[in-house]
Amino acid sequence: MALTPADEDEYTATRERLLDDFARWLGERHDPVAADEVAADAGLLLDWRFYYSNRVLDGYEDADLTEFLLEYCPQQVSLPAAAVDGLCWAVSVFIEFLADTGRLAGGLARAARLMTLCGELVGEMRTAMVDSDNFGLTKTLLAGLDVAGLTEEELEEALAARMAEFNSLPYEQRKALTDQFFDEPDEPHELPFLYLPPTAAELEAAAATPLLAKAEALREYLGADGKPLTKKGNLRLADGRALVALLGTGDEVDRHSTAFFEGLGFVVLTAREAGAVRVLRQRLVPVHAWDREPAARRARRLAHTVLAIGVLGCRGRAEHPFVDELDGLLDEGVVHWLAPLLAQDTQADYDRIVEIALAASDRQLGHVRQPFDLADLVEGRVSRIFDTLRTTGVVAWDDRVVKLQDRGCSVWVGGQVRLTALGREIVAEFVPDAGYVLRTVDDLAAADGAALIEALVSVAEDRHAEVIAAWQPDRTPAERTEALVTAIGEARTAAHRIGGFVGLEHLDPQASAPMVRQLLDSPAGGHAALWLIQHGLADTETVGGFVHIGVLVDILGAALDDPAQLCRLFVADRSAADMLELLEQMWRCPAAETAEVLDTLGRHLPDAGIARAARKAAMRHRGWLVNQR
Repeated sequence: MALTPADEDEYTATRERLLDDFARWLGERHDPVAADEVAADAGLLLDWRFYYSNRVLDGYEDADLTEFLLEYCPQQVSLPAAAVDGLCWAVSVFIEFLADTGRLAGGLARAARLMTLCGELVGEMRTAMVDSDNFGLTKTLLAGLDVAGLTEEELEEALAARMAEFNSLPYEQRKALTDQFFDEPDEPHELPFLYLPPTAAELEAAAATPLLAKAEALREYLGADGKPLTKKGNLRLADGRALVALLGTGDEVDRHSTAFFEGLGFVVLTAREAGAVRVLRQRLVPVHAWDREPAARRARRLAHTVLAIGVLGCRGRAEHPFVDELDGLLDEGVVHWLAPLLAQDTQADYDRIVEIALAASDRQLGHVRQPFDLADLVEGRVSRIFDTLRTTGVVAWDDRVVKLQDRGCSVWVGGQVRLTALGREIVAEFVPDAGYVLRTVDDLAAADGAALIEALVSVAEDRHAEVIAAWQPDRTPAERTEALVTAIGEARTAAHRIGGFVGLEHLDPQASAPMVRQLLDSPAGGHAALWLIQHGLADTETVGGFVHIGVLVDILGAALDDPAQLCRLFVADRSAADMLELLEQMWRCPAAETAEVLDTLGRHLPDAGIARAARKAAMRHRGWLVNQR
């Protein structure tokens, strides 16, 4: 294997083989779970050597490693404090690997010197990389291997016996040596809503994704016997060009290898990793078992593959190392952008997501010297992410438009994004590893009434019965009613008071009536009176006096996030005189939402005179509150 690649194609192939060998070698001596991550750190050294140094991958001097760790990394690489120690160890053990496999110029003697240097540079690299307030409490694995106390000659002897030593260690001890290089995870963040998975019918309706259609077309083109691959594992040009036209991947077909057909490569990679096709005897062939699965499951496997590998990662390595690093950073952000959309009927402004991505990219990589306009680059890469997620069937992207950037590239921007049923199922699987806690109906079994109300206001009406059924199933009807009514009385927002009475609709009215009567003197008194009247448990003469303007304010307050709907509810079929009379009553309402409701009416009512009266009522309400205090 050549270790001084002449061009980028040769380097890419050499890098992949070298790091694969390294990961296998490392897995035999340390925790196999950490092998890929340590190999990725070694990949940074190789990228620096090829793109910024002399391209010699098998020969290093003290000055080379000093430049990489103390100059290149502080300028070009963003790392948390603990990863500094881990990176130094990764470089050290990679040098050992090169020597142990006969690749390193200078052999074990040079490896001993370079490994010692890596240990000595840890402190200086911490200082160069991060502020002292952010130092982690990590401990170099080199010290764990007794490297610090050895002379170079002693270390050289120890290196020769390393294989036997590590093979004899129990798995737990080898795992402990690598675990200390990773920061303790932050406390998980609980998402503020109840997650209900999509129904089987919703998933079946969402199965017809563009990516699934392309995977099926690929399988049909391959035929029973498949198509031959080149020695490098790529489709032949004739087949590649035919597939680009068939699948509509948009690739330029005048390249000398299908390895450069990015769109086609994405389809082939995801289809192969998802189990739709495989490589057999140097041919790409369909997997027969694929057809036996329902369409919804096939679409799910493709979507899961894309998120597991990384949306941009599925499209291969970028041509420039900075873009490749940025792609990795953006891929890590995808689940964080999508997690809030797991709430029922939620969407996000796409341009806001781009702003968040740009801020994170500038914070992490803004110091890196590179030839791109970072804002344009991030905008383009995030656009590619969401267009790929749309093709995969994970998101719907409504009202998007094409934008021509200054450098002449066209990108999709604008509009709103939301998760499809397929996306809601897939993204939910990834949020725990991203540091989130997702509450489900299973969490309601021992939850209190307030948690039930919170759940009811966060899901669609057609799922309310499912939520109620999962809440405190082992308690008696009376106990459930008491818990819910207590929560209604303590609810502090209009939406939660209304949500509580929605929950009562699923419980026995006769059993609930005595406890609901206790709410008549509470902020929910108007709702309680209406509920009793509607269920024939009280008459208007008895409880009608409790129905006051606060009920309307609550109803309007629950619609504050939709001003147009709020105005429709207020106007209804009322005359101008009726609306003015309502405003006169509303400004004396003590409910917390009153001021915001009046402000919203003042800004959005179509009748200018009524809107002006609403603004005046809002001012009077605020003055009245001051006097009340």
